[in-house]
Order: sequence, then C-alpha cells, then structure tokens
Amino acid sequence: MRDFLRHADARTPRAFVQLLAAQPPRPSAAAADQCHAAATKLGFLASNLFATTALLAFYCRSRRLPEAQHLFDQMPARTAVTWNTLIHGHARSAAPGLAVAAFARMARAGVSPTASSVSSVLVACVRLEDAAAGATLHSVGLMHGFCASVVVGTALVDMYAKCHHLGAAQQVFREMEEKNVATFTALVAGFVLSRRPHDAMLLVREMERSGVAPNLMTYSSLLSSFASPEDIDHGKQVHCAVLKKGLEHDQFVLSALVTMYSKCGILENFVKVQMSVSCQDQLSNAFAGDGRWGNAAEIRETMSDPL
Repeated sequence: MRDFLRHADARTPRAFVQLLAAQPPRPSAAAADQCHAAATKLGFLASNLFATTALLAFYCRSRRLPEAQHLFDQMPARTAVTWNTLIHGHARSAAPGLAVAAFARMARAGVSPTASSVSSVLVACVRLEDAAAGATLHSVGLMHGFCASVVVGTALVDMYAKCHHLGAAQQVFREMEEKNVATFTALVAGFVLSRRPHDAMLLVREMERSGVAPNLMTYSSLLSSFASPEDIDHGKQVHCAVLKKGLEHDQFVLSALVTMYSKCGILENFVKVQMSVSCQDQLSNAFAGDGRWGNAAEIRETMSDPL
C-alpha cells in the first residue's frame, strides 16, 4: 500500500482495484482499513463506483460485514454488481438473514435481480433453513429465466434438499437440462439427509453413467449414508471406487470411512488394514475428527513405538 501511495502515476482506480485483487483470499482487518483510508485520501469513494465496489468486496472477503454495509449505505450510486457483492457477503456471514433483507431492498430500489444474486440468497436460505423464502426465490428465478442456469438450479436443489423438501429438490433436478458434479452431489446429500442410502447409491451410478465423475464431496456424503450392518456391502463398493481413484488418503474421505465402518460394526477390521499400509497419521486424524479421541491416542502411541 505504501508503494501504491508513493507513485503518483500509479494511483489510478484501476491500479487500486488490481492491488485489492492481489491481496490474500481473506485479508486482515488492518489491510481493509488501510485500503479504505487510501481510497478516501485519493477521492475514489466519491468519484469511482468501480473502485468503491472493489473495496466493498474486499471488506466482505475480510469478514468485515458491518463496515461493508456502512460503505454500501454511503455510496451515492449502486449497480447490480454492487448489490450482488453485498448480498454475497451477507449470505456467507454470521447473519445470513441480512442477505435476504438486502435482496428485498434491491427489489424495492428497482434493480433487477441476477442469477448471481438469486443463487447467493438461496445459500442464505439454506443456512436459515427457510424453505418458504427459498420457494419465493424459486419463483423469481422462473420469472427471470435463471433456473436454466446450472448455478441457480444447483442452488435450488441444495436448498430444497437441506430444508427437507426432497420432492421439490428432485423435481428441480429432473427439470435441469445441464447438471454438473455439484448438482448431483447436492441431491446425493439430500438423500443422505433423508436417510435414503439406496437412492443415494443409485444416483451416484446414474451420475457415472451420464459421464459426470463423483468427487471427494460426493464420496464423503455417500459413505456417511451407510449406517447399519445391512449397508456394509454398499459401503465396501464405494470404498473400492475410492481406492481405484486414489482418494483413500484424503482426510474427509478417510473420516467418512471411519464413521461408516464404525456404524456398520466392523471398524476394527478397517483399522487393521489401514495400519498395515502406513496410514497411521491420517487414520489418527480421522478418529479425532470423528470424536474418537481414545482411538486417536492409541494410534499415536503405536506410531511413536520403536521398531
């Protein structure tokens, strides 16, 4: 920031925006304050909407939502991008209800919604577990033609599934012409949440037949659906798929495997196999992540024993 202020010929709104973009994904509070002070000193806040919107996004990235809201309220003009930036920040903050409120305020201001604003507010609806607000957003999406977007469609599937409206999630899923790994994984997670492991397994098979490869989140979610000895055959099939793709050392997948084998009553066998292939460290972390501190400590002791 000092270098930026020292070179008069570089102190342009575009250079300021580039400076903000070069900062870490989650900048510090001090960095946000320094950038705000520089923008004020150079007169950008009063004269350049592009630079001010970039600063607004910077505050959201640094999780300084009160400051972001204050900056937004002081802006003499706002575009849809400005509104979307604030809505996106609130949707992922400690107060997601403010994203819903900002979206309503955006409509009252006569600014048309975008696919980005709708998908962001749907994220807030998930966190609020507010299916009614999500259904209203669904209507807005249909009215503006946003539901054809894979991003909005996936957000709708995720919202309905996590708000326990699985029928609505399935309907949106069926109506989508384009689906990606996130779309399939959202519905898999919905089946898991509704304790329908067989349907989750069938959906993953459909996913593979359609040419969409499951990812770490898909496998982790699917594994967590197997919770009884009757499910162990399905669980082992998924475990084999994980091994074929070389994903067995991922911490999320390993934690899901620990949970699955534990619920199915054969955790001891799984531990023996993992210990035999030098996965002790990851296995210990997986036990700790599953709240099995005693098992984690035992494995740590084994690792420290001399040969």
